[in-house]
Amino acid sequence: MIFAYTAVQCRGWSDDPMIPVRSFLSLALLFVCACAAYDVAGDVQTGRQALMSGDSADALARFRRAAEKDPNYVANFTPLQEGVWTYVGRAYYNQGSLIEARTALERALAANKKDFVARLYLGMTLIRLPQATKSTQGLSLDDVLFALREGVEPKRMAALIAEKGIAFDLTAEAETNLRKAGADNQILQTIRTVRSESKAKEVNPASRDQGVLEVEASFKECLGWLENFTASSTEGNYWDPGGQIRARIRTFLAQIPRKDADTKTLVANGEWLGRELEEEADRARQQEQRESRPSVQY
Repeated sequence: MIFAYTAVQCRGWSDDPMIPVRSFLSLALLFVCACAAYDVAGDVQTGRQALMSGDSADALARFRRAAEKDPNYVANFTPLQEGVWTYVGRAYYNQGSLIEARTALERALAANKKDFVARLYLGMTLIRLPQATKSTQGLSLDDVLFALREGVEPKRMAALIAEKGIAFDLTAEAETNLRKAGADNQILQTIRTVRSESKAKEVNPASRDQGVLEVEASFKECLGWLENFTASSTEGNYWDPGGQIRARIRTFLAQIPRKDADTKTLVANGEWLGRELEEEADRARQQEQRESRPSVQY
């Protein structure tokens, strides 16, 4: 009805018959965009509540749906301004899906290098990755060649490769030897796919050290943000009023030695800070709403 009424009203502006049509289409487009944005924000907010309550599976489903609709969405209901990929990464992290968490969090930081929450969780992910990733030896080139020469059918060979993995790269020489032994295109494609997936899951031995640096940097960025936000904005008056969060961050930073950092404690501290920031956002908003309500005079 609104669009129809607007289209009719537009006829009084000009004799051009296309103006009301264009106006109608513009309003319709704005309406659709507004609905889509509201839908994404709703998914992220509901996912955030699920994440905070410990339901990582539900949170991940909602965050991924939001990311598919708008991969550039940034949550504006807290001053932390976390991107949708930060939330996706956090849900994966809480599930223990560290490879997927790293990918999502790196994407979040590529979009916004100032997202210290994404940096915090990326750092903790990198620290945990070496312990979480198990190396599998897989089949060697000689294993595959021997099986083919012994008459193992290509379909069965491809299934074995997919099940056990591959411990070699498919060089030109390796491909030539495999074809001579009876490998077909299906086997070769399976080898390429399996090898690519296994390489994606390989962990750089330096990831732990990089993770410590990322967590330390996120602590410093968060501390600086809190100091500035609480001192320079009205909304900031409701954040960390007693300074407890900032005091804890300073303690965390003092516990990080130059070498051989206690990563177990570091991760525990980082996880505490991640939860506390989200909870503080809710506490601050609720306190601001209480104080903004008009007092009732009797």
